[in-house]
Amino acid sequence: MEDSQSANTVRHVYRLKRRVQGLFLALALLFGGAGVSFILFGLIQGDWTAFTDLRTVCVMVFPTALGSFFAALALRSRVVLDGTRISVRYALGEVSADSSEVEGYRSASDSHYSYWRLRLKGSSTDISIMKSFRVDESFQTFLSQLKNLSDTPDQ
Repeated sequence: MEDSQSANTVRHVYRLKRRVQGLFLALALLFGGAGVSFILFGLIQGDWTAFTDLRTVCVMVFPTALGSFFAALALRSRVVLDGTRISVRYALGEVSADSSEVEGYRSASDSHYSYWRLRLKGSSTDISIMKSFRVDESFQTFLSQLKNLSDTPDQ
């Protein structure tokens, strides 16, 4: 990296922690493997009428789709800090905003996970970032530049 490059033009990419990524991949193998097994079992039996029954097709397709979702979640999820712009990508979607578009953030948690919620100005949309990403001091610096909304009530 060149010395002339300023600190806020450096690109930081954060991936999921290894244990979380491993969990999602294990779930992908479990569900995806079950779905593929159901499909292969139907093909081996040679009972093509089973593929015309909607319930049977759902039993075959749903686990495969769920496994694909968990695989995408494990392999595609990332947070990117590019200067003052933050982008968050999960399995199926991506959202980004410049720090000037962010009103503030709050740390939150529910029964399943902890996350940072960035509230966007003039929008009902929030950017949620799971705390299971491997972040560094640059990410913490980015957050410290935003207003902490944890002490203010939800609107």
